[in-house]
Amino acid sequence: MFENIKLMHEHNNRVNADQLQVLLKNTRNDERKNIATLMTVKFELLAAHIRNENMTAAQVADLLNLESEKIKYEVLENDN
Repeated sequence: MFENIKLMHEHNNRVNADQLQVLLKNTRNDERKNIATLMTVKFELLAAHIRNENMTAAQVADLLNLESEKIKYEVLENDN
């Protein structure tokens, strides 16, 4: 009898672990999709700004460097 209870408990733990893995995978996939959408919008806005301002290559490079620094800062800020 105790062996059956032990086996049922082990089975439930495996099922819960499997369900958790699926949930984690789905959450990661959703996060990647959301980040991709956010970056797409950001690039579209940058491209529009570059066109509207008739920016030179050097200005575009500076703008991209600034945006890169912003992203680095946001990542560091979220880690804390």
